[in-house]
Amino acid sequence: MRAKDFITEISDELRRNYLDRAGKVVDRRMSHMARVQDRLNKGYEIYHADRPAGPKQIVDRFDADTPALARQYYEKFIHDYVSDVDFDLRLRRATGIMEIARIPQGDFGDEDTLKSPKYDIEKKPLPGGSGFTYAVGRPGSEDLEIMIFDGDTLAAELDLFETQDVTGAWRVNTVAVNPEYRSRGLGKALYGIALSILKLTLEAGDTQTKHGQRMWLMLNSIPGVEVMGYNMERTSQYKPRPGDKIIAQDDTWTRYTFPVKPGVNSMRSARRGTGMYTSMASMIAKWTGR
Repeated sequence: MRAKDFITEISDELRRNYLDRAGKVVDRRMSHMARVQDRLNKGYEIYHADRPAGPKQIVDRFDADTPALARQYYEKFIHDYVSDVDFDLRLRRATGIMEIARIPQGDFGDEDTLKSPKYDIEKKPLPGGSGFTYAVGRPGSEDLEIMIFDGDTLAAELDLFETQDVTGAWRVNTVAVNPEYRSRGLGKALYGIALSILKLTLEAGDTQTKHGQRMWLMLNSIPGVEVMGYNMERTSQYKPRPGDKIIAQDDTWTRYTFPVKPGVNSMRSARRGTGMYTSMASMIAKWTGR
């Protein structure tokens, strides 16, 4: 039987049934990802940094609506924590949600993760004469969406949320690029909009995939963009190192930036005793124009 004859044997009703079932599968997947994303955004852990990974490393798990509230909970927790030995308790995003591997956290995602906004947006020409347009939206009071369009097609999106930290940074939550538009520099363009047009200070996401690490390596090479490490330590334990710049300090905490340097595949800490991707230390990037 020829393919043409086979196609004509599929009735319109059967085709509609197939499409309806496929649509329900996609809707369920998107709903599941949204629930997981919500749990991931609100879930935090307090853990022993000096213990090997495992159940005994986690001291407490809790939910917080914002990073600022998580910090408050963490500071109170360690203030009240009683131990007969020295301890190094740190805060991080919850790692207990195994579905995190299915979410494009700091990665390039896939076409299913891109959905056009349901609110009104204003599109503007993307600088450079590429023919693309971009738009910036606020789906929530602490959320920001930067989108790039090819006509009516959403080609790429960068999702940020406000850390409400002393740095005033917006943390990278998700980067997604439609597979049909890969290798066209749209990921870089999204960061460029955030830094050079909106003049935002960006903070690296908690989960840094290989794509995310390479992106920050690329950001560090752009003239006018400054990338630095960012960390917080107990003031009683803080030991200044060359290149440190204290942002905020009180009797309990010292928040500071420190130098970073490019490695082969990712940015590396230039501060002795402070690592990247393995501790509370993060990175921030801002536009200086120099």
